[in-house]
Amino acid sequence: AQQVPSWLVVVCHGFEAFKSNPERDFAFLAAALRSAANGHVQVLHCTANTGAWATWDGVDVGGARIADEIEAVVQKYPPDAHVPFSIVGHSLGGLYARVAVGLLYQRGYFDIRLQPISYVSLESPHLGVRRPSQTSFAVKCIDVWARHAIFGRTITQLYLNDGDVNATVEANLPFLVQLGLPGSKWVTALQLFKDRLLVSNISWSPQVPYASAALSPFFPYDRQTILKSSPDAGLILEHSGFSDACVQSMFQGKPACALHGLWTQQNHLACASQQSLLKVSAQTEAAVGVAQPLQLFPDPQYTGFVCDSQQEFAFPPELMRNLQVCTLRARLNY
Repeated sequence: AQQVPSWLVVVCHGFEAFKSNPERDFAFLAAALRSAANGHVQVLHCTANTGAWATWDGVDVGGARIADEIEAVVQKYPPDAHVPFSIVGHSLGGLYARVAVGLLYQRGYFDIRLQPISYVSLESPHLGVRRPSQTSFAVKCIDVWARHAIFGRTITQLYLNDGDVNATVEANLPFLVQLGLPGSKWVTALQLFKDRLLVSNISWSPQVPYASAALSPFFPYDRQTILKSSPDAGLILEHSGFSDACVQSMFQGKPACALHGLWTQQNHLACASQQSLLKVSAQTEAAVGVAQPLQLFPDPQYTGFVCDSQQEFAFPPELMRNLQVCTLRARLNY
């Protein structure tokens, strides 16, 4: 049997992972984790989806491959080992991770073999990538192609074109909607993780809309002001759901400025004015919090798709509500 680590951390790449080197790309994270755990952490760089076209056959299929890869590693531990387990997914990898933990839960691994500790998604499209109808011609063309599965099953699922969002039978819902159903194995498994963090990019990622990565329908920032006043890469603009001790560690022991501190890679903390960074309103303040679900659409009978505040992204409101209530613990926007 393989030596039992004090912590198993799984890292998952995203779309077209064959173009990347997982071990190289996650090297900084792996080194930091091993340092924090005195070298007893095992970092599994998943390679199940790194083959050419391996990320095109569906979120469910790619997630199942990740689950099988994790299972193969855990099976090498002694039968009585109960290992702390965390999983980190970048972009599409965050959805693969949600599928994988649901399958591991279904297979009984969280009962006796693995102890869920933390789930982290880095700029992952939890609500898909569907764009509004009133968008550019180029985006409309991509949407039409996606509807016809020209780009493969994964893209069809990310556009929520693989089912009917208003269906009453679970099997007829888009797969991403199924992933967010309360009481499903997917959500039940995710809720077992003590820490659940969503990391989001506010500077409009062409691939993943902010609303989809952060589970927030309101975009409270003035992008132009932020980019002009703080051009440094790696700025932490907002955080929520962290303990005081974690915040102090995040800011290198310097006092955090409520939710409006800026932290750069040079460990410089600047307190920016609320007026220059945030367009504060009752709605945006509600979007920052994670303790209560956002009451976006009081009418529970609302069907179809709605747009985020920037009109960049279309999503089913019920899916966002479900994920906010069932899965969200903390956010980090940069």
